[in-house]
Amino acid sequence: MNGDLGLVAQLGFWGALLLGLAVGGAGGAWKGLNVGGATAGLIIRVIGLAASTYVLYTHWLFWQQPDAAEATVVSAERPTDDGPRVLVLRFTTRDGRTIETDHTGPVPQTPTGPIDAGDTIGVRYGDDPSSVTLHSVRGSLIGGVVFGMFSMFALLVGLFFIAQIADTARGPANAPSVAAASSTRALVTRVLTVSSNVTFPAAFAWIMFAPGDQLQTFAVSLRVVAVAGIGYATAAFLTPGGPWTTVMIPLIVGITFAMFSALIRIVS
Repeated sequence: MNGDLGLVAQLGFWGALLLGLAVGGAGGAWKGLNVGGATAGLIIRVIGLAASTYVLYTHWLFWQQPDAAEATVVSAERPTDDGPRVLVLRFTTRDGRTIETDHTGPVPQTPTGPIDAGDTIGVRYGDDPSSVTLHSVRGSLIGGVVFGMFSMFALLVGLFFIAQIADTARGPANAPSVAAASSTRALVTRVLTVSSNVTFPAAFAWIMFAPGDQLQTFAVSLRVVAVAGIGYATAAFLTPGGPWTTVMIPLIVGITFAMFSALIRIVS
């Protein structure tokens, strides 16, 4: 049973976090906050994202198997002697057969507790469809995505500190001479800024007044805020001689909101 893949992503991230904070703290004490923050963010990103990538790659490999299927738990009963749960599973094979079979033994946990009737789980059925092995498909997918998002956020924080270092090094005394922006570049910058100014309140108006499912409405609002944030970041990037932090702050906001919107789409 491959029920612990989500745990691999979780342990990878927390291990990366501890190592990143330790090394980043030492670097910060030696070279300053910006160096320490950049080091910590990059370490967390590399190790945490590697663990998440492994989990998601394993999840993808599972679905490449010719005997892989997603089963619905028809019932989940625990014997009176406190033995393992007995699951009744129903799934459809690749050749179109509907199979209903029992499974007794260890079962993966769901985010809300033990697996129960109505939940779905991955199975591999081999030559005998009545005998299956379990795979926590949803748990591995969500675990890989969630902790991959955390690792990506750590990367963005690390890049923010790198931007701080670049701005400090450039400083007033070392600031290069900056040519005025071309008319086209200035026009694009104004259009992006005005569009983002309009998009931000539109996102909040949508979440308050849009009909339909509240969670999906919220996800759409997150995507709209992400577009606005990336618009602001692009406008700041096109501004000649602007500080890098004015690019990174809205970029972090935009990418973070986009990741949370994608997460909602996966889990709903």
